[in-house]
Amino acid sequence: MDKIHKSDLCWAAGFFQGEGFAGIATAKRKYKEDYKYISIKITQYVDRTPLDRFQKIFKVGSVQGPHVNNRGESEIYQYAASSNDAENILKAILSELTGKKYLQVKNALQNIEQYKEKDRPMPKGKKTNCPKGHDYSVVGYVRPNGYIICKTCHAEQKRKMRANAK
Repeated sequence: MDKIHKSDLCWAAGFFQGEGFAGIATAKRKYKEDYKYISIKITQYVDRTPLDRFQKIFKVGSVQGPHVNNRGESEIYQYAASSNDAENILKAILSELTGKKYLQVKNALQNIEQYKEKDRPMPKGKKTNCPKGHDYSVVGYVRPNGYIICKTCHAEQKRKMRANAK
């Protein structure tokens, strides 16, 4: 995430304070262990302009809509971000939040950190470095099947695949 101007950060935190939600979501998987991730959502009726501004500030997430509410009387727009993107946004605005929203965000961040540490430990007696030399204890990730992947190498591989697809 790029450097964000203080006034934009304060505006985004205030907007999230009033309209946002942060929590832990669970991805149910049929053949693998369920996966938990952090998720944020902001909902607006009629006007999507503030959601577009929020997205422009952080350069992640997506704005969806318009959808019609259950009674069919007004348009609904929603901003959503999840996983690392949502975690980075929440860490950036946490110091500007107050009251219940501060506690909601802090609780979500603590829960996801505990999940990462407790439920995804690095197996003992396994390799400590990937073939390219990256330290697994810093950039490693243990999949539910016990297979270790290097986040750095995995990201490089994804970038190359996207570049080749163009």
